Amino acid sequence: ALKGAPAPDEKIDISKFDDGIKIDGNNRNDYDYKTITGTSSPDNNLIISGGVTLHLTIENLVINRKDGSYSNLRYGAIEIRDNSTLYLTLKGNNTLNGNDESGGAGIRVEAGNTLIITEESDGSLKAIGGNGRGSAAGIGAGNCNYSAEGGSYDQIKPSLGTIIVRGGTIEAQGGNSYTSGNVVLTFSIVSLKLFL
Repeated sequence: ALKGAPAPDEKIDISKFDDGIKIDGNNRNDYDYKTITGTSSPDNNLIISGGVTLHLTIENLVINRKDGSYSNLRYGAIEIRDNSTLYLTLKGNNTLNGNDESGGAGIRVEAGNTLIITEESDGSLKAIGGNGRGSAAGIGAGNCNYSAEGGSYDQIKPSLGTIIVRGGTIEAQGGNSYTSGNVVLTFSIVSLKLFL
């Protein structure tokens, strides 16, 4: 919930939200073409869902889920879900850390979803996937080995959506994983830098 709604053209400060920012078909128009900035608490993140197409700018945004609540299973700093598309423009210096315990991605883009980092981007992004029980990509799939059904460690094949980079300076770093039993999957990019 937001502590006081922003003015129509005002930058949206994520620190003013009690439970992160969740954007879907019901409130998409409130956020389309807006700028999100500020520093989030460790338990909050940004979720785009409901099959929407959304245009956002992030400017000096810090979402550090690294040590956040384990109850937010698989939550990355930014999650794109339910066949949604995010056109993301980078301004300033931005840092997105996925959750360690749940293996959250910096930006989670799973199958059926699309992330397009726009050509208008002249800022930077550092996206780091979570370590711990299941590792995740800096930008891409979430963890590969934790089953929410029953909390067991079972092999789950991660899925990857569409990622298009047209601008900005990006560093994406995948997490390190440990697993139980015979499950050994490593799919994260250790370090990727794009200068476009």
